[in-house]
Amino acid sequence: MRIELVDEFTGDLGRQIVALTGAIRHPNWQFAFPANPVLGWLPDFSAPDLGVGDLVAAVDANPVAPQKIVMLSPAGTADDADLDQLISWYGATAPTLLGDALYAVKMVDELELPYTVIRTLPVVRQGGGQKLSPEGEPMQGQATNQAALAHLFGTALQTAQYQNQSIGLGE
Repeated sequence: MRIELVDEFTGDLGRQIVALTGAIRHPNWQFAFPANPVLGWLPDFSAPDLGVGDLVAAVDANPVAPQKIVMLSPAGTADDADLDQLISWYGATAPTLLGDALYAVKMVDELELPYTVIRTLPVVRQGGGQKLSPEGEPMQGQATNQAALAHLFGTALQTAQYQNQSIGLGE
């Protein structure tokens, strides 16, 4: 299985995932898919709606369909947080971020491919939560531990454990 990771996220989360999985890291969707790829996507949270358009175009343009897609999403896309919580985590732009992220998740779902959405609080290197939250269960805390997030993302890429699920990681 060949894992292709598109890393538009700030920080070095993508590098950690590559170290754990052996994924091939790309800055964008401008590459030809190998046979039966597993796709990972770490979107730029300032514009996930724009990035998903590039993802959909890449899937449509490639003659090879991916085995699955694993994507990162901010909390709030699975009825797991209210607007006040989102603003406390992501600031005044939280309503826009939520709308954009909901659109991105919907577009990935509409590709009708196996997928996993991993929802996160703001990512920190030290401290932060490591508790899994199923879809619809409120996410708690203020941050998500980056190493735990990289491990969860790697597990979703390499196994079917969280396939066709939205799973949160918080405190």
